[in-house]
Amino acid sequence: MSEEWNLSICGLNCAKCDIYEAGHGNEELRNRIIEWFKKERS
Repeated sequence: MSEEWNLSICGLNCAKCDIYEAGHGNEELRNRIIEWFKKERS
C-alpha cells in the first residue's frame, strides 16, 4: 500500500490503518481483527 498521507473522515492515515487494510484484501489481518473483537466482546 502507498505511504501517502490520505486522511480519512476519522482523521487517520488510511495508508497505515489496519482496519482499512483488512477491508481491502489483507485476509490475515482481517481474521486477527475479527478474533480480537470476538475475544473483547466475551
